[in-house]
Amino acid sequence: MKVLNINSEYYLFPTSNTNFDDFAITLSEEKDKFIKLRRLNESECVHPYYVLEEIKDVYVRVDSIDEFFEEEIVILTRDEYDKLLKNIQNKLCKRCEERDCCEDYKDKLCLDGKCPEFCEE
Repeated sequence: MKVLNINSEYYLFPTSNTNFDDFAITLSEEKDKFIKLRRLNESECVHPYYVLEEIKDVYVRVDSIDEFFEEEIVILTRDEYDKLLKNIQNKLCKRCEERDCCEDYKDKLCLDGKCPEFCEE
């Protein structure tokens, strides 16, 4: 799914904008105002995978937007994310029987299995 990367944070496109160009037009028309966006939360996941239930409504001041561009990401439900995460964790951390290195794994372990901070065999 395509989303907006605004000042290094990720947002869903507003319902009134279906693409990048529409969003640019909205910004030019809404100077000195706030726009309502839905921000993807990165606290318990790793880019480009996000949790649907963690998406929050926020207001962003238009003149605070320095740069923005489109980026491709994946949005999963919490259950889907946790199931995939458990599978990756089991594959990457075979030698960590007590899972000490995995205590706070949700914000470190990427679902694509490319996590150099984790213990790999």
